[in-house]
Amino acid sequence: MIRYVLNAVTIIVVAVPEGLPLAVTMSLSYGMLKMLKENNLVRHLAACETMAHATNICSDKTGTLTTNQMTVVTGLVGGRYYQERDFHLISSEITTPLRTLLCEGIAVNCSAFEGPNAKGRIELIGSKTECALLTWARMSLGCTSPDALRKTIPVRMLYPFSSARKCMSTLVVRQQPHHDDDASSSVEPTSTPTPDGHDDGDGDGNASSPPSISLPPRASGYRLYTKGASEIVLAMCDRVVGYDGQPAPMTDNLRSDIKQTINQFAQDALRTITLAYADFDAHHGDVGDGVDGRDWTLPPEGNLIFLGLVGIRDPVRPEVPAAVSTCQRAGITVRMVTGDNIITAENIARKCGIFTPGESARGG
Repeated sequence: MIRYVLNAVTIIVVAVPEGLPLAVTMSLSYGMLKMLKENNLVRHLAACETMAHATNICSDKTGTLTTNQMTVVTGLVGGRYYQERDFHLISSEITTPLRTLLCEGIAVNCSAFEGPNAKGRIELIGSKTECALLTWARMSLGCTSPDALRKTIPVRMLYPFSSARKCMSTLVVRQQPHHDDDASSSVEPTSTPTPDGHDDGDGDGNASSPPSISLPPRASGYRLYTKGASEIVLAMCDRVVGYDGQPAPMTDNLRSDIKQTINQFAQDALRTITLAYADFDAHHGDVGDGVDGRDWTLPPEGNLIFLGLVGIRDPVRPEVPAAVSTCQRAGITVRMVTGDNIITAENIARKCGIFTPGESARGG
């Protein structure tokens, strides 16, 4: 028995020389560098052996297949549809309370902020989706300074975005009516920029100024602003703000029309975002005290009032269709993974060449 053990140890020592681990590491490192030159980053050396045998690639959509340069190109506000060329008309056609609700809802539910870029120029920094919404609010609603507007709104509770809820909400304090000496809390735009970046003047160099955006008179209590995936937020709405700025019941026909609009935006490969809000009276008690059986630590996202819907375009990278075609010719299946509306995902995948006739998309 001892002889068998000694023979086994001898065979192991002879078969595995001391330099083998070093040789394997150097070989894998050389392979990793070669793959890096081909824009294929391998973070673990051991993966170099399996990457060459990959048969499926699962890719994110935003910023990978698309340029991550998002722009709001259409919207449904106050019961009216607006295209990008008509955005400068929104601030003058909708009521001031509705405009204020939209500005507040976007400001408190976006963490993007103004700051200097690498070249020292002031721009919006943060999520590209939020930057697109804030840019739209500035261009269409006259909300020139989201940071200044946020400072006027007392926030009591934040409900961050989650993939399960597909939305985010912010609970703010509804204040008493403002007096004249509170004018400093207003956001007064000096001009309404048009989509091409020029001021919408009267032709003589004098810019037309829409009404200033100020916090409207509100009773004490709380207000919840919600922003998220259109089909999710719409399902939580039972009222809608009409053209006159007043909430009205969400009828079945109206809900069906909004759903049809969402599908239409999605078929144009647009990411759809819905804005909504809800008011809570003071008798519900303070946040966290459990009065009236309400637990404020959970987002009270129900019985919302529909404010509006926007469609955001994120163009496909020009080199993506050719890259996908190359992978497919090599026998590699490319799959796209995204949290967007399934109709939007199908149309983006179709533009990339991923979604072809006979393929199926799964949502969940």
